[in-house]
Amino acid sequence: MNYLLFHIGKLPNHFYTCVNNILSVDSQAKIYLATDKKIAIKGINVVDVNEFDCLIDKKEKILSTYRNTQLEKNPLWYTSFLRIFALRVVAEHFGIKKFIHFDNDILIYEPFSTLEEYGLVKSNKINITEINRNNLVFGYSYIDNIQNLDFLESFFEKVLNDHKSFANNYNRGAPLNEMRVLKLAQNFKPDYFSILPSLPYESKFLFDPASYGQFLNGTNTNRGNYILRRRSISIDHTIGKELKSKRVSVKFKDKRPIVYFDNKSYKLINLHIHSKNLFKFVAEEYNTHVVELP
Repeated sequence: MNYLLFHIGKLPNHFYTCVNNILSVDSQAKIYLATDKKIAIKGINVVDVNEFDCLIDKKEKILSTYRNTQLEKNPLWYTSFLRIFALRVVAEHFGIKKFIHFDNDILIYEPFSTLEEYGLVKSNKINITEINRNNLVFGYSYIDNIQNLDFLESFFEKVLNDHKSFANNYNRGAPLNEMRVLKLAQNFKPDYFSILPSLPYESKFLFDPASYGQFLNGTNTNRGNYILRRRSISIDHTIGKELKSKRVSVKFKDKRPIVYFDNKSYKLINLHIHSKNLFKFVAEEYNTHVVELP
């Protein structure tokens, strides 16, 4: 399976942990990286996003939209918005017709073949994780038809072109981030999306949008300023409410995350390690496969 990753700026150490974990768990994995740095990494297909004029134009448009707003200070917000446009361009550049995409602070514990075997993903859909009723997040996503990205791109373009109206109508005047726009896109065209199961009432295998990883190892509140707190719970997350109520619990046991509910256990396909302390939670199969070349 193709894994398409995206990062703007210097690659952090946890990126390599993420990639090595993918290659350790999924023997069929092929890694593709879109970045703005001219680098070579053995075992990874890399492309510089600056090669695509359309993405340079989108970057300037997004930066202009966020200028003088609360989202301007943290580059995470413009880069995450930009990746929506990059996914299609980069997939076509590499000739990829289907791929998995998630943030670079994700660890997986099952190969893609498990998702196929248990019918966890749907064809011709944007399969993605949901953090709450207002936000979708790339804790895990699978796209098997890049034509579906046409709608996503056009919707994000529409938001950029009329960002003030969207902010007033859907976010109390505040600028919209990528997670909120993804959810709005789903609201407008629900048939294009399939939400991956995250609670034990839904499936035998579960996905972590963010909450399980935050509970296990805390959050990263600022760029480069990691605040690690055990059992960090965001009650505005759907999963967070369940963890807070103690109806659901999660543990990292024998090198994999397990969710517990009603005296039953459920395997997590992934963990979203917001603290960026990925190495603490790598899969049992973990080995070093890739390093940056000098």
